[in-house]
Amino acid sequence: MKDKAFSYANIFHEMHREKEFDRDSIQKFANMCPVGPILEVGAGTGRTCGYIEREHHLLEVDPDIYAKLEENSKDKPTCVPCLGGVHALPYPDDYFSGAILTFATLAELSPIVFALKEIGRVIKGEGLIYIWQPNPSSFKNKSRGLVSIDYNGEKISTSVKTRRMTQLGPYDYQTTVLARGEKQEKEYIVSQCFPDYSALCRLFDSSGLRVKESFHENPADNEIFELILEKDWSESLDFKDEVKELFNQVSDRYDSELISASLGYTDWLSSVIKKIGDTFPKILDLGCGTGYVGELIRSTGVKPFSLYGVDTSERMLDQLRKKNIYTDTVTCDLKKGLPFYRGNQFDFVFCISAFEFLPNYSSLIKEIYSVLSRGGEFVATFELATEKDPHDACFESGISKTTVAKNKIQEVLEANHFEIISLIETEGYISPSTKQKIPYLLVNARKNLL
Repeated sequence: MKDKAFSYANIFHEMHREKEFDRDSIQKFANMCPVGPILEVGAGTGRTCGYIEREHHLLEVDPDIYAKLEENSKDKPTCVPCLGGVHALPYPDDYFSGAILTFATLAELSPIVFALKEIGRVIKGEGLIYIWQPNPSSFKNKSRGLVSIDYNGEKISTSVKTRRMTQLGPYDYQTTVLARGEKQEKEYIVSQCFPDYSALCRLFDSSGLRVKESFHENPADNEIFELILEKDWSESLDFKDEVKELFNQVSDRYDSELISASLGYTDWLSSVIKKIGDTFPKILDLGCGTGYVGELIRSTGVKPFSLYGVDTSERMLDQLRKKNIYTDTVTCDLKKGLPFYRGNQFDFVFCISAFEFLPNYSSLIKEIYSVLSRGGEFVATFELATEKDPHDACFESGISKTTVAKNKIQEVLEANHFEIISLIETEGYISPSTKQKIPYLLVNARKNLL
């Protein structure tokens, strides 16, 4: 063994196989679920095999860890191992009676909101979800010194250190596992996200879920969040918002109105997208509407690794989904901020013709910087303030709109450490009803590598 490289799958298994801190909770959860199979996301090497006496599907994304999971579950007739990721679950809608995310699995999913939404898809209407997640207030930096474990018949030592990564985001952490033998050592690094209780609840809400009950009183103050979630699509989507109502009303004709508006920034946006090339980026489209940005991406031949959309209007997203361009979408009130808490998630963030509806643009730009990867780009448009359209202007519908000065946007970008690639003043579009030319500021900025 001394000449063989350490296997993370085996080290992971030896470190965790005897931990049963959640056995009673998982069994209690299973008894709460309606009849039917249960899905476990991030099942690892099969630590929980045999915990529940019903069909138990164990999903693991890492091929090496999955091989160990297959081995450990082969004599468990109720266990069904599955190799795959959570963002495209190989199951039909409403298939499972419950889902388990234990031992901080939630912390390693990215983006969390879309992962939860996909889990909700495969859960029955009356199904439940069990979450076991550390409370970040219970630790700043945690470490566990050298501990000896058995590894293929020999002794090795392991140590674990979790530290907060405030330079990435307010809830970002990094866990380092060090394995050391007589002749070698290996280090493994895992990026994690530990939102506080209020942030978790907002993630659940954006995903169409809500907390049904907690295993502990005053969950926000407990060291561990042990939560039971239930589906709650109607409540999460039914926030009252005049912008949402406006776009719900125009969703059926929105694409034709875009054509009649004679957009003045299409060529600029296409040129920015073409520069992406064959890099297979992770892209976020804020205020995605019916998928204008996605259609441009497709028309230029760029192939993103993933393309996620966020919009306030579910009916606009209904039109978008018909085009089969986006990886997934979520309905969210962006006036309350982004439904993302992990840093370094996306290589490009687009926000086209949306900031005029968002008075909180300064705080959103700060959040966008956080979710961008290092060197990632922010691509956006802003309506410029004029003498006729001062900063307290309104749309024809009577809805307040946000217009800005070029120097103000430059200040906000620089204050948030963006490197400005270009700031271009141009004609944004022509109002179909008034024929007024609307001035725009086209923004392309990069997250500083420092």
